[in-house]
Amino acid sequence: MQSHSSKRRNDDQAKNIRDREGKRRKTRHDEADDILTLQRTKNLQPRPLDRARDRARDRPSDHWPTAASNAAPLSKKVEEIISKGNWTFLCAEAAKQHRSSFMSGNAIKCTVNLSKYTLGTYNAVFELSFSDHTFWVARIRLWGDADCETEMLSEIATMRMVNARTSIPVPTVFTYNCDANNLFGYPYMLMGALPGKHLDDQFAFSVPTSFQPKIAAQLAKYVWELSQITFDGSGRIWCGYELDEEPQVISFPVLEGEIGPFNSSRAYFFGIRQEINRAVHDQHLNDEDWPQWLASCEVLTRAIPLMISPQFRRGPFPLYHRDFHYNNILVDDDFNITGALDWSGARTVPVERFAAYADLMTYPLLSEEENRPIVEFRSLFISAYRQLEAASKASFSLSDVFDSTLPEVIYRWDAGVPRNARLARRNALWVLHLLYGSDTTFDNYKVRQRKQGKIGRHKLRVSKGL
Repeated sequence: MQSHSSKRRNDDQAKNIRDREGKRRKTRHDEADDILTLQRTKNLQPRPLDRARDRARDRPSDHWPTAASNAAPLSKKVEEIISKGNWTFLCAEAAKQHRSSFMSGNAIKCTVNLSKYTLGTYNAVFELSFSDHTFWVARIRLWGDADCETEMLSEIATMRMVNARTSIPVPTVFTYNCDANNLFGYPYMLMGALPGKHLDDQFAFSVPTSFQPKIAAQLAKYVWELSQITFDGSGRIWCGYELDEEPQVISFPVLEGEIGPFNSSRAYFFGIRQEINRAVHDQHLNDEDWPQWLASCEVLTRAIPLMISPQFRRGPFPLYHRDFHYNNILVDDDFNITGALDWSGARTVPVERFAAYADLMTYPLLSEEENRPIVEFRSLFISAYRQLEAASKASFSLSDVFDSTLPEVIYRWDAGVPRNARLARRNALWVLHLLYGSDTTFDNYKVRQRKQGKIGRHKLRVSKGL
């Protein structure tokens, strides 16, 4: 059992790490998906009797994250939705769907609280409360772009598949409309509200040590269940415009374009890299620091053959939740996982990409001691995952992939377009260090390439178990 002094040291260490690295989340691939909360004075209040009763149970919004500093750029769009959206229609539609879904003959009234909501890059989420003291959420699409319908329908199809084939708690979608010209005025989904609250930081820092084996085992179970949903190619899940067709994989967005689907891991990684390289070229070709951009693109492109495991070259391609981290996972007071949110962007991927989960990744800017909590939590996860594989008759094993540096390589590799050349160069250097050792520089890497003509697999440090 952990002593109070030991626990205090762990808590102090975690706090210091969080304070020093407060900006580190902004360098993640999922940077744009940080959940925000904004405030507005307009409010449609439930009847007094309903408010008194609702205080006896938690509202979903009671545990929504607090506002973040970069909320301002999106706040005007949300204010537009609040002022122009036909909320009377949306509440009436929610009440109708509630009666239909629960076969209730009683009159159900629905109200919406417009003073509190959470916000991501693509959606704003509002709380709906019903007169029977239940709650839903209305997720409103901020941008009705050309890909909006496909993205929404793919996400709904994915959630239905996950609900049917795993034990992962996912929201139930009761109704939706992908048309920006619908009676509400914006694309929306009405979903059941899952219980629980968000954590403040990734699992290694926000879950008490005594609970970490428990939550690591739950995460391992859910990731293992996702690994069993496989397809012959990589792409988004698609079940047709009426969601009534057999699932298949279709193209997926990367930056401003769409690529795929792909039937090999090589095509997947090269396809993504080509889109990123093209964007870097178009945006920075005439920049003074173009040589740094070019060097980083070359390093990350040449790294692709080293990231591919021969036995997984042609699949399988498991279903991957791109943002399966603490921001999108709900827990109760005993650290049981009660919900997995935000399945937008979920797709089937090569197993090498599947093993790169954000909350299992260390930070190159931190020391070995500072990264230790993450490494220890990852060990708990891998141990639980191995037990699941041993108890099952799975057709392929991923525990050795998780237990290599390959996920770290791919996580850094798949970071999108950095904000500036300095970050691009640093990110490429991190990949070089993972592949060849911490003493590797751009200069001796180039010398090695000239001598070898190509990078030999025997030099790779991610080959454990592959």
